Amino acid sequence: MASKRVVCLYRVSTKGQVDKNDIPMQRIECHKFIQEQNDWVLVHEYYEKGVSGFKKSALERDVLQQIKTDALKNQFDILLVFMFDRLGRREDETPFVVEWFSKQGIEIWSTQEGQQKFDNHTDKLINYIRFWQASGESEKTSIRVDTRHKQMAQEGLFRGGIAPYGYHIVPSGKFNKKKKELGKMVIDENEAKVIRQIYDYVYTYGFGNSIIAQKLNNDNIKSSSNGLWRAGVVGYILRNPVYKGYPAYKKSTRKNDISGHLPKSKWILPEKQQTDLIIIKKDLWNDVQKIREAKKTKNNNREPQHGKITKSPLLFVGIISCGYCGHPLSTNYNVKYNKDKTKKYRNAVYRCGTKALNKSLCKGQTTYSGNKIDTMILDVVYNHLKKIVLESPENKTTSCIDKKKELNSQIAKLQNEINKTIKEKELLLREISNCLMGNSKFTQDSLSELISIKDNDLKTKQAQLRTIQEEIDNLHDEKKDNQELEQIVESWNTRFLKMDLNKQKMALRKLIKHITLYKNKIDIDFYESENDFIKIATT
Repeated sequence: MASKRVVCLYRVSTKGQVDKNDIPMQRIECHKFIQEQNDWVLVHEYYEKGVSGFKKSALERDVLQQIKTDALKNQFDILLVFMFDRLGRREDETPFVVEWFSKQGIEIWSTQEGQQKFDNHTDKLINYIRFWQASGESEKTSIRVDTRHKQMAQEGLFRGGIAPYGYHIVPSGKFNKKKKELGKMVIDENEAKVIRQIYDYVYTYGFGNSIIAQKLNNDNIKSSSNGLWRAGVVGYILRNPVYKGYPAYKKSTRKNDISGHLPKSKWILPEKQQTDLIIIKKDLWNDVQKIREAKKTKNNNREPQHGKITKSPLLFVGIISCGYCGHPLSTNYNVKYNKDKTKKYRNAVYRCGTKALNKSLCKGQTTYSGNKIDTMILDVVYNHLKKIVLESPENKTTSCIDKKKELNSQIAKLQNEINKTIKEKELLLREISNCLMGNSKFTQDSLSELISIKDNDLKTKQAQLRTIQEEIDNLHDEKKDNQELEQIVESWNTRFLKMDLNKQKMALRKLIKHITLYKNKIDIDFYESENDFIKIATT
């Protein structure tokens, strides 16, 4: 009787499992199982280290593809694993991978579960159910891990690694299952001052990452590595929600042994704010994100960008355009000379590039007096602020209350829709067993597609819910803002003149969306809310 040629597959999904000698354990069990058979001969062993059978598809698993290639070359008769989940945990493909080997005449065995056969319809159903259950267990494990990480973040417990700049780790008095004491993040006041300065550089002056890094280095402030600040480090600090009290989890991912950053929409945040971790107030943190996003946005339509600051000595370059051709106005200089040809002085002017290059294409002026235009616009701004002050604070407060009621109504509606979608998904999940037994009106493909649609619908609605909740959190007390604005208007000229140029520009961009300049008039598009302007003007 000819011997059957056996190959073994050993797989672990994490580096931690490798370190815990999981593969040697699988190998010992497989060798023992082979020895118990009369006609089995081990011819080869395949190793997969740190490869998830749930997250990675069969096509992404090089070792599994090699085994399939060797099967086509008739290099073995039996594929042996410790447990069938070593072949994979994806219910949408793993059963079909196993069936593929069976069709090539390969026997599939597990040391713990015996042989997986495909002789009849019942064998196929058992195979589908097994891997569907394995997939479910992986999802449950993933949920448990994510939930625990959320809980740890909520409790202020540190999950490992290096503490973000602005914090240090102290013992928490709590222990994990391995009886190892967990750490707890606390604010480092010296570093927290630097964090606040970084956020202020953006909010008050509109500085970018590189400029901020340069300023910190010029001030001899050391980074977390006790070295020089770099733009990338500054950027990471400016987008990290931990500074507003929400330590994020799953900010990065690893695929095909390559690490990468996940978009902010994929980050997992605790539901409740961790108040003892707050270095930057939530409103300020959110405002800084808006400014940074505006600076990154490509301006293909030459539309003004909120928070855009230029190096021009003129106040409104970057948010002012020609009313005749729509071209953004830039800075130019009119230079005056003495009789001896020495430079006397130069005046900054607003310049229309279209008119300068081809006068027939624009009916406006080539240049406009910088001092004159800036003064005229500041007068309009002053009158605009006075008009706002004259509005009834009571009306503003009422408007705020009405807005909150509207948003809360939207939340209630969304929550009902979410609950309905969850119930619909649960009904579909219960239909799985009927589908596998052939007693369902759904095919396996249609059922899988419907479940996927419900999942996506659920994620979309939950994202909408979070957005509305943030909008509620960001609503201001309009009455209080009006009182602050009144104080600003009363001392407008004095306050404004004391600001440096960058701060003047930033304050004005919190108030003005865009300015359109004509020969005989100026159109100014103001933002509906003056809250951001108040914050800068009062600092």
